Amino acid sequence: EVLAQVAAEYGVDVVVVGRRTERPGIRDRLGGTPERVLRRTRLPLLLAATTHEGPPRRLLAAIDESAVAGRVLEWTDLLLTRDEASSATLMHAVSPLPPLAEDTSLATIPAANGTTAGERARTLEASHWLETRRRATVRAGQMKTLVRIGRPATAIVAEATRGGFDLVVLGTHGRGALGRLAFGSVSEEVLRAAPCPVLVVE
Repeated sequence: EVLAQVAAEYGVDVVVVGRRTERPGIRDRLGGTPERVLRRTRLPLLLAATTHEGPPRRLLAAIDESAVAGRVLEWTDLLLTRDEASSATLMHAVSPLPPLAEDTSLATIPAANGTTAGERARTLEASHWLETRRRATVRAGQMKTLVRIGRPATAIVAEATRGGFDLVVLGTHGRGALGRLAFGSVSEEVLRAAPCPVLVVE
């Protein structure tokens, strides 16, 4: 709460916090300092989870179909302008279809790779949408797209780990403290588990 108040008083552009191990107990449910700051400010929040020599050069920008995706792309464009050799992967996670016990249609029968026809169709649709968003950015030439099937937070953290990215950029929907306390959020899950720094924008 104090960090959010100071940020408002000084008119800062970004709040930067570190990650530290919290004591078990109620903080496991309320979240650590980054999550609590995120609930109390609408400013971009940068979690400095690890140290890195120089500015981030490999970015993972995770977006969905909400309005905040535009802000994520704006920040990604801005970060890419700092280094012509930097690159970004625009990622979108497609939630898996829930299994239907009595539905034997082709849409729910898994293929050899474990995906269903319905999931493959949604992945193709998402790929086209993501490519359209990429082409509309200023630094489109420094970006590529990626669609994964899975829970958004889990898929983002897995890709950040697998790809060895320097920074994850994603948005938050600003549901408010009570909503996040009850249901959590993708951004808070990523803040807790990402193997690299995370920039959350609203």
